[in-house]
Amino acid sequence: MIELPSADRTSSHKSTLARNGPVRRHHAGHGGIVGSRIFINPYVVAQLVDSSGIRCGWILAQPELVRRVWQIVDFTYGSPFHPAELLAVIALDSLDHVRDRARALLGPNRALMNDFLAQHPELDCEASQFGTMVFPRLKVGSAEEFVTMLREQFETSVVPGNFFDHPQYFRIGFCGATEMVRGGLERLSAAPDAFEHASG
Repeated sequence: MIELPSADRTSSHKSTLARNGPVRRHHAGHGGIVGSRIFINPYVVAQLVDSSGIRCGWILAQPELVRRVWQIVDFTYGSPFHPAELLAVIALDSLDHVRDRARALLGPNRALMNDFLAQHPELDCEASQFGTMVFPRLKVGSAEEFVTMLREQFETSVVPGNFFDHPQYFRIGFCGATEMVRGGLERLSAAPDAFEHASG
């Protein structure tokens, strides 16, 4: 775990948790864990190397918070899955290879995703520049109903935004094989017209 050396440069009234998705803010009520604003930036090797079985990662936070998180992780994990930890070490020792593989995969996938977003003004979302997913907002209609229709009628799954306290949004990942991403976006492209017709 990496320690953020100074907690003095942050304000004293809010706590911020930065996730791989929308930033979530709420009022602090943590009894002075660090004496000022709390900032946590968690990341896991699974997201870095596109392997969901590797459950190992790091956080960037104030030193005292890092120590407390470390204790909580040790307490709640009980018996970590050692083969996954070994795989994480191998991945971290091979970051150049992992980076090159990720760039080769994400380059064409990101282009497909950004073309899709440009063709669908009913979705509010900036073009992707980094990462492996986008988080568009459905401008009209219920995003929950849209996600359900997408799954039931088009056999395509996205992550509903209500998991992130943003029910009008949904999350699309594009770190899979390029042909799979292309096929998913083709089905996703047909869904808005069908949804508008059904809603009308």
